[in-house]
Amino acid sequence: MPCTVSAINSNSGDSEQPTSKTKIVSDSNWVQQWGAEDIRRLQHKDSNIATVLHYLTHSTEKPQISTPDQDMSALLRQWDLLFIRDDLLCRKFFEIDGSVTNQLVAPRELRKDIMLQLHNNRTAGHLGREKTLNKVRSRFYWPCMTSDISRWCQTCPSCAKRKRGPGKGKYPMQHYTVTRPLECIAIDIMGPLPQTDNDNEYIMVIGDYFSKWKEAYALKNHTAQAVADKLVTEVLILIELNNEDLLVYIVI
Repeated sequence: MPCTVSAINSNSGDSEQPTSKTKIVSDSNWVQQWGAEDIRRLQHKDSNIATVLHYLTHSTEKPQISTPDQDMSALLRQWDLLFIRDDLLCRKFFEIDGSVTNQLVAPRELRKDIMLQLHNNRTAGHLGREKTLNKVRSRFYWPCMTSDISRWCQTCPSCAKRKRGPGKGKYPMQHYTVTRPLECIAIDIMGPLPQTDNDNEYIMVIGDYFSKWKEAYALKNHTAQAVADKLVTEVLILIELNNEDLLVYIVI
């Protein structure tokens, strides 16, 4: 079933409902595995969300109940920010600039998958805590999401393998001054991606610092040998060496 959640209208007839700068859920491909009915079903399956939906449906007054459940207590504290749209529980999030983002309240069963897709996915980039939190926050809300996302990023095996040890932070950023095209080029590798008919699974992107020109090259793998071969046979031949003093810097 195609995802229809992103089509939730953020402009209602209620004048008190702020206009959202962001759709409740992005149109990205990974969201399409969930239809609106699927998310409704998961929300109603979540006892806390189902209870809040029930109270919001029958009254605008905050229910005076006491509960030991931390998730339920957190949702009740957000009462004035919660609203129902297309039978889905949503929350208003006020940005620093005053704009409002409408967030979908994520049921417990969906939270792990959300963090997987917005942190671990091939296109997610394994970003740090703050950037991952901002990505999730632009679409979803759930109680204690900040601590959940922090813990998720801290325990990510891929991030742990790449993280430098104590006292071994990133080398300070430097400014490169370039005076001509192709004097300094940057290289980045994207993948693995779905294999093509020619068995290519990676894309090598070349960017010229001076002209900002970009070129993309298909690779079967991302080994040093494969990258070097592509550089020599298809990239460096584009650079005309007018004299022996011309030095090309390559930033990888």
